[in-house]
Amino acid sequence: MQKNYGFRAIAFDMDGVIIDSNSEIEKFWTKWAKVENIPFTDETAPKFIHGRTTIETIEELFQKSTEEKRREIGEAALAFDMNMRPALIAGAGIFLPELYESISKIALVTSAPLKRAKAMLDLHGLQKYLPYSITGEDVKSGKPDPEPYIKASVKMETAPGDCLVFEDSDNGILSALAAGMNVIAVNNNEIKSERIISVISDYTHLNIEENILIIDDLLIELIR
Repeated sequence: MQKNYGFRAIAFDMDGVIIDSNSEIEKFWTKWAKVENIPFTDETAPKFIHGRTTIETIEELFQKSTEEKRREIGEAALAFDMNMRPALIAGAGIFLPELYESISKIALVTSAPLKRAKAMLDLHGLQKYLPYSITGEDVKSGKPDPEPYIKASVKMETAPGDCLVFEDSDNGILSALAAGMNVIAVNNNEIKSERIISVISDYTHLNIEENILIIDDLLIELIR
């Protein structure tokens, strides 16, 4: 059965949504958890790492570590973030420029600091295709709090219900849903909601024809 939607603005998370960085990020935090004798289970990354700022991860995951060790981890995380060179999620380098031709309000909503977000987008020449941004410095309460996506909707002067979000992490999806937005989940089947309108693995099978985004039997009008 064909499903039809229309949206005036699109928002993207970055890690795991635009850049294929999640596995490297998990390796980094797994290493430090081992150093500090902190159990790293299947629930650790979704709860404490993906969609969270570095400060939040350190404060919550390394509560028993000394202040000196937390500072050391923070410095290592900053160096790691700025020096990594992740590939793009398959098809993202083609999809984002095509999307930009059809809809003008596109935002990056990431827990990463602005400097890192800019570096990652510049690495792949994608900065111009995400003209709006909300980064870790812009919010007091990060994902899963709705603040990042609410601020994005305000910045784009678009009601939350008219915004579509591409997100991968549990924290990011919950943030977007709490803000009142619809979501396309990227490699995440864990969260159930009628406002998660599709689940995709990458962008290779997404097509845009005459301002209509086509995902399988889903037709999404991109409204300027």
